[in-house]
Amino acid sequence: FFSLLMGNKKKQQAKSRENVVKSIAANRLQSAQRQFDAHFFDVYKCRWKKLREALLQPVSHVVRINGFADLGEVQQLMKGWDCKPAVEDVNDPVLNNCFISANPVPGNAPRCKKSNVCLYYLMDFGSVVAAWALGARKNEEIADTCAAPGGKSLILAEGVGEGGHVVCNEMSAARRSKLLKVMKDFVPYDYRNLVNVTGYDATQWRKTARGMHLRAFDAVLVDAPCSSERHLLHDPQEMATWTPKRTKQNAKRQLDILLQAIFAARPGGRLLYSTCSISPVENDDVVEKLLKKRGEVVEVCGNLEDVLPVNPTRLGATATKYGWMFWPDVCGYGPLYFSLLSVKGNDAEEEDEEEDEDEEE
Repeated sequence: FFSLLMGNKKKQQAKSRENVVKSIAANRLQSAQRQFDAHFFDVYKCRWKKLREALLQPVSHVVRINGFADLGEVQQLMKGWDCKPAVEDVNDPVLNNCFISANPVPGNAPRCKKSNVCLYYLMDFGSVVAAWALGARKNEEIADTCAAPGGKSLILAEGVGEGGHVVCNEMSAARRSKLLKVMKDFVPYDYRNLVNVTGYDATQWRKTARGMHLRAFDAVLVDAPCSSERHLLHDPQEMATWTPKRTKQNAKRQLDILLQAIFAARPGGRLLYSTCSISPVENDDVVEKLLKKRGEVVEVCGNLEDVLPVNPTRLGATATKYGWMFWPDVCGYGPLYFSLLSVKGNDAEEEDEEEDEDEEE
């Protein structure tokens, strides 16, 4: 009887400890959510309620046809879809490959019988437009510095064609493994030489990617790691760890990556910065700091309406100080921010190296 009594007591104590842990976790989550809402209410005022509700909705994907797939097989597949073009009255190979389906589309795309590549890739349309805005051209050399999961890299690889090359960089081993799988699933075997997957630290590009990957690229994409607030709202464990400090930490890392990306681009090259954050601190503010620090080397491409073949507002984007933003409460896509810049030259390299030496001392 005594053993049974003690056993029940231990179970009660364990249950009590479990309840305490759950209570602490719940309080931590509530505290983080209150901070989160207060922070973004300060940014967006009365709009925050509507934006928050939009962020809580499922992500709206477009069906982006794989440019390496057999057109005949794609057309046969699409006969069974109730779909429409994502963009009307636009003649562009990237944008014309995007469709909106009225019915659910399986995430695991069927494979092309001829080349064994997947026929389509589900993407947020804002991400498609960001890769499109960089403007991959035939025979170009392009770097995607933070490439996983790989959707934007695929668009770039399709754009450069057989004479071009895309370096898809991802430092995280786990994310790099997923990136490699996407490349194998969507790029035909005979075209694999178009793509090279690397594992550099993008914040230390000039030190870790010497030689062929410095001053080597006609265009560089920096789809930087960010706070990804939409993801936080759907993940209580991640939300529980959020503080306003995280946004500032991410912004610092994003600026570090951009400063290094300058050294990947050739003089006259293009540099596109993008995030899926809703925080101005991680978007326009990062670009502004870049311009203040390296304005003699890099500049925002004037009026994107003059640079791009289609005005981004026609695609659902909203203009910001230095770029464009897809807002889920405005167009249903995103959040996705992008800014297109031009690398004027690398005259500041020696100065930059001297600053690095001073910091190390």
